[in-house]
Amino acid sequence: LEEYLWQWGYDVVVARDGREAVGLFSQRNPDLCVLDVMMPNMDGYEACARIKATLAGRRVPIVMLTALTGTEDKIRALENGADDFLNKPINREELRTRIQSLLKIRSLRKELDSSENILVTLTSALENKDPQSGGHIHRTASYASQLCDRLGMSTEDRETVIKGALLHDLGMIGVPEELLDKSEFTPEEAEKLAEHTLMGASILSPMKTFSQFIPMVRWHHERWDGKGFPDGLEGDEIPIEAQIVGIANRFDEIR
Repeated sequence: LEEYLWQWGYDVVVARDGREAVGLFSQRNPDLCVLDVMMPNMDGYEACARIKATLAGRRVPIVMLTALTGTEDKIRALENGADDFLNKPINREELRTRIQSLLKIRSLRKELDSSENILVTLTSALENKDPQSGGHIHRTASYASQLCDRLGMSTEDRETVIKGALLHDLGMIGVPEELLDKSEFTPEEAEKLAEHTLMGASILSPMKTFSQFIPMVRWHHERWDGKGFPDGLEGDEIPIEAQIVGIANRFDEIR
């Protein structure tokens, strides 16, 4: 495998066992891991689970290799976070195709992370014009994260909520700047300010990869009694993620 990968132009770091693989991962930050199921000291299942438990590891594709043929072995690999699974003997071209595909997905994830960072930076720059609200989105994200922990949400769901919280005021980009400096509003101005929820959702809607954040951006000002905006949702009509961001947002406003 090492020879194949070198021939295809990849830089390769080889670990002698699962324990060394986990250590090398944190040191070298690879773009992809190929793990054998049967290894000394720590098997591939445990090594995969430990890598995927890290923040960096969740974004790195892992291919599991094994001579075992049972369906339960494949299921176990996937349960431990593996992104792909190949049986031995390895078909050279199949391996090459799978690796190319997974690295393309890895590249797209990096682009997505970059796009998210750009949007969050834009929102932060906008709010920092007002000294009273500077840091609001990051505090909101922190409170939302704590709520997720108390609710026992999965790491993946928690990360989605945090990103949604960081983007919740994205629509403020479309609000007239003179309104951002005010603390009291006429009914017309309040209505204009409320449009930031729709504006934020509109900005994200053309991008399919951001669809999971739209409920939090659009509905973080909805209320349990149905008197919120923009759609007057009430009770459990409001998605739990939007409820969390809404509570965190309001807590920061009144703290």
